[in-house]
Amino acid sequence: MLPLPNLVGTDLTAADYAALEARWIDRDLADGAHLRRVDSMTGGEIIGRRGGNHAGILIPYFLPGSDRFWSGNWICMNPRCYHHSPHYSR
Repeated sequence: MLPLPNLVGTDLTAADYAALEARWIDRDLADGAHLRRVDSMTGGEIIGRRGGNHAGILIPYFLPGSDRFWSGNWICMNPRCYHHSPHYSR
């Protein structure tokens, strides 16, 4: 799979793939959806919060027919998170 030009974050970790697999999302599906790991600072920027651990997985959205990242949702992988996954536009 070719990398997309403007995605934030990094490749998913083995632990991310295992957590997604437990939710019936296999590696091929996760990679096909271009899911990305974001660190706490990036996750905080996405949800508009400071302080705390906001590391998680970004689910990017693309406009039809485009390979450019348009917006996305954030999934908190920290068990202490209690907020929902807000919509993020870049």
